[in-house]
Amino acid sequence: MKFVDHLVKIVDMCSQDIAHWNTQGNRFEIVDNPKFIELIDKSLLAFKRQLNYYVFSRHKTKKVWVFFHPYFLKGKPELYNKIKIISTKHKISTKKKIYVLEKKIMYLTAISNELTNKMNDLQYTIDKIIDIDEPLFSMI
Repeated sequence: MKFVDHLVKIVDMCSQDIAHWNTQGNRFEIVDNPKFIELIDKSLLAFKRQLNYYVFSRHKTKKVWVFFHPYFLKGKPELYNKIKIISTKHKISTKKKIYVLEKKIMYLTAISNELTNKMNDLQYTIDKIIDIDEPLFSMI
């Protein structure tokens, strides 16, 4: 079984408190590293190495590891065959460098969109509060 297929199976079947897809299904998050490593039966270093071979991006928050690949999307198995391994025997070609940069741009765009949505939600909430308590705010 190909690493990517195995990874999808693990993330899909994993308990939410160990690892899961994010709400958009465009990245997966590992919440409990030790338990996740037990599930995949590899060392953390070997797992990260495989993700690097397949050009996954990694982002670490305080307690959660987030992994992203533009073709690793929940419920889109037709894209998984586009996830290619990069040979370590040869230098990364310009085409592959562009691919990696495009992947990072897609990740940053997704993060930016999420932040924009959160800002819009906050602005909506503020506007509602002001509408409800307009006399109070006019005194300020």
